Amino acid sequence: MAQKIKLHPETPHQKRVFEIVDLLKSGSVMLFPTDSKYALGCEFSNKKGLDRIRSIRKVSKDHLFTLLCESLSGLARFAHISDNNFKIIKRLIPGPYTFILPATKEVPKLMVHPSRKTVGFRVPDSPICLGILTELGSPVMATTAKHQGAGGNDVQINNPDDLFHIYDKLVGSA
Repeated sequence: MAQKIKLHPETPHQKRVFEIVDLLKSGSVMLFPTDSKYALGCEFSNKKGLDRIRSIRKVSKDHLFTLLCESLSGLARFAHISDNNFKIIKRLIPGPYTFILPATKEVPKLMVHPSRKTVGFRVPDSPICLGILTELGSPVMATTAKHQGAGGNDVQINNPDDLFHIYDKLVGSA
């Protein structure tokens, strides 16, 4: 059964963050706000969660996901970063930017672009996301939350309550 958790957008309650992290560690999929849009996510090594997100979004196994990391050091664990890229990334994070970088061996193969050996990384500028990522201690696999509307067009989710029945966890601002 889906559960809705409300958090203050600037100062999320730590007890609620712990609750979300426990659910992510147990395999839940969540719908949550980032600094740009709503996203669907699960703990990055959760293959069943990844398959569930693909099913919800109706995307193929070729669809690539983004790894949300809590900091530059978290990102460096999963990506090879040149000195020039390091300087650029350091200046731009946290923020609504996705960096396509060569993946390290710690990134699950199912997330890596098959021919380029790259993956997308973000460090979101959202206290809710950063609180979850910091407490989780590992990245969250994420993709923009969309659903198919009339005519087969993708529709951005602006009111997550409309799709609440699909998710284990709905994290929202109070």
